[in-house]
Amino acid sequence: MVLGYLLGAFLPGENHIHTLTLIHTLTLITALIATDAGLCLVGALRLPPQASPESASVTSGLRAFRAASGNHHVRRLCAVVAIPMGTFIALATFVQPLLAPAGVPEST
Repeated sequence: MVLGYLLGAFLPGENHIHTLTLIHTLTLITALIATDAGLCLVGALRLPPQASPESASVTSGLRAFRAASGNHHVRRLCAVVAIPMGTFIALATFVQPLLAPAGVPEST
């Protein structure tokens, strides 16, 4: 995501896209980033897990979920990060249709 934000800052705005070359370049860069992320995921899944006493006691995903949700720091992190982010995305998605009847243009 950081690479995407940086790429967006360096590429010209939508008014300056006149050729398909820039669109093809952006698509190629996005495909390379996605391929790199996919290869990292495949590599991480193929590595054998490190055996430790802590990981040996956890036998199921449900037990791990219960342990994580039992930690008050994890619950606080979810309350501070996930809930406000979801609320922002919901508002950003629906704000333009909600403000259009009041005469607020999309560019505002």
